[in-house]
Amino acid sequence: MVRRDGEFTIAARTSRLSDAALAVLRAASVLGWTWSPLALVSAVAEVGERTRAVKELRAAELIDLRRWDEPLHVRPSHALIRAAVYQQTQLRALHLRAAPLVTSRSMALQHRRAAATQYDDGLADELEAYAHELYGRRSFRRAADHLRWAAALMADPAVHERRWLESLYNVVLNYDFATVRAELDAIRTAGDAIWRALVLGRYAIQERRYRDAVAELEPITAESITSGPIAGDSAQVDRARLRYRAEVLLAWARACLGHPIDLIADGIDRAEMVRPDDTDDGAIRGIELVVAGQVSIRRFGISAVLAQLSGLPAAVAVPLTATGALAFRGSLRATMGLTRAASDDLTEATRRIEGSTDFGAGSFHAQLGFVQWLSGDWGRAALTSRKALDLAGTVVHQLTAAIAPLVDSGAGRFAEADDLIESARELLTESPWEPACLQFVNTLLVRAPAGGSAAEQATALAELRGTPFEITDISRAGPALLLTYIPALIWAKRLDEAHAAIGRLTGAEPAADWAPAVASWFRGLIHEARGEGPQALAPLTTAVAMDLDLPLYRAHVLADHARLARLLGQHREAGDSLRQAESIYDRLGAAPFVERIREILSEPAPSVQALAGGVVLTDREHDVLTLLLSGMSYAQIARELFITQSTVGYHLGNIYGKAGVKSRHELSDMARENPRLFGITVARA
Repeated sequence: MVRRDGEFTIAARTSRLSDAALAVLRAASVLGWTWSPLALVSAVAEVGERTRAVKELRAAELIDLRRWDEPLHVRPSHALIRAAVYQQTQLRALHLRAAPLVTSRSMALQHRRAAATQYDDGLADELEAYAHELYGRRSFRRAADHLRWAAALMADPAVHERRWLESLYNVVLNYDFATVRAELDAIRTAGDAIWRALVLGRYAIQERRYRDAVAELEPITAESITSGPIAGDSAQVDRARLRYRAEVLLAWARACLGHPIDLIADGIDRAEMVRPDDTDDGAIRGIELVVAGQVSIRRFGISAVLAQLSGLPAAVAVPLTATGALAFRGSLRATMGLTRAASDDLTEATRRIEGSTDFGAGSFHAQLGFVQWLSGDWGRAALTSRKALDLAGTVVHQLTAAIAPLVDSGAGRFAEADDLIESARELLTESPWEPACLQFVNTLLVRAPAGGSAAEQATALAELRGTPFEITDISRAGPALLLTYIPALIWAKRLDEAHAAIGRLTGAEPAADWAPAVASWFRGLIHEARGEGPQALAPLTTAVAMDLDLPLYRAHVLADHARLARLLGQHREAGDSLRQAESIYDRLGAAPFVERIREILSEPAPSVQALAGGVVLTDREHDVLTLLLSGMSYAQIARELFITQSTVGYHLGNIYGKAGVKSRHELSDMARENPRLFGITVARA
């Protein structure tokens, strides 16, 4: 007897079985390595007395029983046993017996396919029809399998090719790029031009190669569209559905490349013209919704588009077929800063997405991470952002790339944040989809105050000029972006623009609960930038007293209030705000801001070191400026004051901002020419 690792080979073990036991084992193997009712196995095996056969197979350790089920279920005890027995079995007769007995339509079709020995147009049509049902349920891998089987059973070469290409289209939707790459040469030489373009165009889009997608899809959308309803001929209707897919995909590729909005809108309009009334293409409809939504945002504004989605019920009650609309509503609510509503929508949408193929390629997870970050749950935001990157695969979605650096930026992990920022900059420069570019600006403006000096903050917007990230029309920026964009306008001394943007923030509909407090905060910063200290403190004091359920920005308000209160001699109020700000920053894990607050708390209460109308400096800023003018380097100043060099840079940056200069040399020249402006004494040579 042949042995392997102390066990009989499967062939040797099965050779000792009775005919009834062998028939049961073969039937179980044909039914697959899954649990099958014993009654079904017996019927396929055509064995009446099964108890003795089952005992024999159990003794030989060739099958397993699931005893707690009624009726009793069995399966081969190992996948290798199932495979070996299956290869030894005369299959056709058993598959033919199994086909009418199994309850699953898919399994019945698979058994009939396995039993087929020649071309079978009828079975091929059934496989194709079932594949289309699977496509509608977003089960793209299984749809691809059924289409490939349908192609193999078809004698007509044109129909064979069409079904094969359609199977590959589903393979692309399942992100199985290796399979597509293995067949690229055959795809490129296929005769069916429209299916060839759809496969290659969608493949290029999934890999974020939008220029390649445009090159593939433009030729098949060049044909003029006749007005009027589509004729009832099935071939014409099928062609219209394919044209509809091509138009939507082309519009999406153009949107991602930043093409003119009118060109994108024309594509969406053409898609609607050719879409047959009975078309419910979920894998395309979600993209159409997003692109059409972006067109509408450009034309009518975010609030108007959000109002169009007001008919959707609460997140959990939205039908599965409207998950794309739910995700889009969540995205818009995130843009509007409606954190609770956005979280509800995006949490439910991503839960559904995780149960099927992710049509957002991780982008909706990224936006949920952004909402969690805004809401102060940075731990969950980090986890959700990592999941977004995992779902993206090898090619990251633009929105995911734009949002990914946020947590690291706020936490002071600047090396990690900057690597992600540069990757996002490169991706978005190549494919400047506007919503992602706006989100990236927000990320940059979070990074600036976390790790940059006041002078660097002052130039943050200037550095965006001439790039895809320059904001030329603030009406397209939602309130969530204005949280960082308005301070950047103030840093840049563009105070009239900042004031106008506050009006947009408070006038947004639906309004975020936090908008009044934030608007009051920004008005105080504008007064401060104009040198109006007492006028600046009043709106900041108001902002501190108001609800602001955005922890990072609540801490920023408290820190700014403390800074002005200290300068104006309100030391108790300043201390209270500083301690609250420190607690919030510490809870968030916002290390750079914690360090600054603790540095301030360690200093003695400041006195005003300037004459009326001069530049108001804190004691520590006064010390840093005095030592700088004495000729000390950053390192020497740090040693002298027992602080870090980065803290020296931070204080100097603040002085640059107050003095309206951009460099150490400009500051030195100004201070030497007019030391009384800074409340200092400079030794004359």
